[in-house]
Amino acid sequence: MRQLYNKKPKYLEITQGSIITGCIASKYDGCQVWGCVITARCDLSNKKVGMVHYLPIVNFDDFLRKEIIDDLKEEWIKELKSNLGNRMKEKGISPSFLDRNLSHDDFETLIRANFKKTKEADKFMEDYDKFQSAPDTAIKDVVSDSKGEGKLKHEIDRLVNNENTNYHLIEDWSDNSREDQSFKVILLREIKEITLECALSLSDGLLETDITPDFLSHNSLSVSADKSNFYYVDSEVASPYIEHILQRFSNNFIRIGVEDLPKTKVSKQLVEYSKTILI
Repeated sequence: MRQLYNKKPKYLEITQGSIITGCIASKYDGCQVWGCVITARCDLSNKKVGMVHYLPIVNFDDFLRKEIIDDLKEEWIKELKSNLGNRMKEKGISPSFLDRNLSHDDFETLIRANFKKTKEADKFMEDYDKFQSAPDTAIKDVVSDSKGEGKLKHEIDRLVNNENTNYHLIEDWSDNSREDQSFKVILLREIKEITLECALSLSDGLLETDITPDFLSHNSLSVSADKSNFYYVDSEVASPYIEHILQRFSNNFIRIGVEDLPKTKVSKQLVEYSKTILI
């Protein structure tokens, strides 16, 4: 496996690429979150910044549930609704009835009055009940057919191939030498910050019991009910991998959209021009 992390007995000095514990990320309440420091090495070394920034890192299992699975389920529900709506249109019923919170009996009366064939009405109501219970449907049922499994594979392939610009897949630093190791995901579009004072303190480790609520209010760190958190530098992404992560991160914010050339017109013009100079 690639050597993504620096080999050090202890990670005492915080620098660009340091992985810190006790972090937070939107949508990941109750989940373990780390942070990858992205502030420039020279600014940290020379203490030239007031705030230090990090990108949240989450376990792949949590990412799967919070990001991919939620999106797949939402798309699945939309497809169920679209299918029902199209069948209603064919019978002259407005699909808007799906959003009117009719009682089940009233909706069924509407359907059976317009679906003249009993079996067709029965099948529609069976699918309607499936749609109504969709939010509570187990995800294994959502991805159980080949279509759902294919979508799941597509999203994971995009993550592995760095085609999803919002996320970056990395190996778990705690078992980086294993062939069947676990993975984590960096959230590239979510920037969090801590004070320089806090960042420098992480080199020696911080106990939640030793810090004040006011201190926490100025730092994007997690809190626990029993104040059992220990904040420290857990690992360090090696070069050139940290630079690669920063490049992917920056691509989300420095792209500039401009008006394109009229491709067909310009292509035709240059082809004709090329013919004249090649004669």
